[in-house]
Amino acid sequence: MIEIKEEITTAEEIIVALKDAVELEMSLMLQYLYAAYSIPNLVSGQEYVKRGIWKPEHLKFMCGDGEERMNQGIRGVILRIAREEMIHFLMANNLLMAVGGSFHTCTPDFSKLSKFYPLGVEMALEPFSENCVKRFIYFEWPSYYQDRTVPGHSNNGKTTYSSVSQLYQKIRIALVNNPELILVEKNKTGGEHHLFLNKKTNTHHPNYQCQVDDLDSALFTIDLITEQGEGANAQVEVFEDSHFHKFQKIHHYLQEFNLQGDWFHAYPTLRNPSIARRPGTNQVLNEETAEVMQIFNGCFEISMQMMVQHFGKRPTESLRMSRLMNTSLEIMAVLLRPLAILLMTLESGIPGRTAGPSFELSQPIQYIPYDKTAQKLLVYKFEKLYAKAQKLKVVPDTIQELLQFFIGFTQNID
Repeated sequence: MIEIKEEITTAEEIIVALKDAVELEMSLMLQYLYAAYSIPNLVSGQEYVKRGIWKPEHLKFMCGDGEERMNQGIRGVILRIAREEMIHFLMANNLLMAVGGSFHTCTPDFSKLSKFYPLGVEMALEPFSENCVKRFIYFEWPSYYQDRTVPGHSNNGKTTYSSVSQLYQKIRIALVNNPELILVEKNKTGGEHHLFLNKKTNTHHPNYQCQVDDLDSALFTIDLITEQGEGANAQVEVFEDSHFHKFQKIHHYLQEFNLQGDWFHAYPTLRNPSIARRPGTNQVLNEETAEVMQIFNGCFEISMQMMVQHFGKRPTESLRMSRLMNTSLEIMAVLLRPLAILLMTLESGIPGRTAGPSFELSQPIQYIPYDKTAQKLLVYKFEKLYAKAQKLKVVPDTIQELLQFFIGFTQNID
């Protein structure tokens, strides 16, 4: 087994390091999504105010005022951060493919993830709380801050990096010292994730499309990822837009609420919910809810499979023109998002606790080389999910209709 050394010098070592980066970006995205979805949305929050569970200031803090499109409160801030982690996942994959790796996804198992990465902080699907935000600050801790103190946590002795930004710095140094590790041809790679980037990045770098095909583009990509995460340094303007700074501000606001004895409730979701009984997770015992979780996980698996198929089949082609990539993202928006919100409200079978999405995959996602085989398999999976959804009263008609739509749509996808 190849481990990440203090100094990365070989193709094998940098591929392992970039796979770690890809997996970490995916894992952070899922944790952020879970925390955001555990916060009731504006409509549910308004109902909380009517019932006296929240105060009006809680609603404004968590969900915004409902009038300004860009002001969606803390919930909206965390969702935007998760969205940026998605683009970081794609950008890290571009770096990985540029050094000879293949497009990579991970099979997230939050009962074990903390053992795989030497961050010194537990990784978990956890509802929104002060402790949860504190972990997020540790994840995004800047490499230029030396005073990071973390809760005691074993990482199996791996100490080659202790933060995500530190891992990227190791990768950056390796590429600067060994530019020959970049193996792709100039102008022969894909990218075109420009539409996903935030407004400030688009304004400052209007022509950037996230392609990685030489040392300069690789370093720019690494610097952009770390700038959005840790903030480059505290003196520059973009620091305020960094994930690290935003989580610090959220944590400060939460402390102010707590000092006033004025805490409020998010959904009482399980920590690390799971369909199966596994150490480090909380099994959802309500059978109907577990069935909904299976539908969610099935849609998540299909979405990831479509993404893998795009990069396996047409890695240099436009994402905007890719039906596979666009469908993958559409599934996230119209199926995964409402199903996740639904699961946050469903009984888990454990008194006082609701469930939540578990993002469990039955097996690692791998590229299927035969187009028709992949297409038939995706249709088959949608058909199974649709049949399951039809039997469940808690699944809205809109979800059932969308699953039926995707059966027909996938039959003609290429």
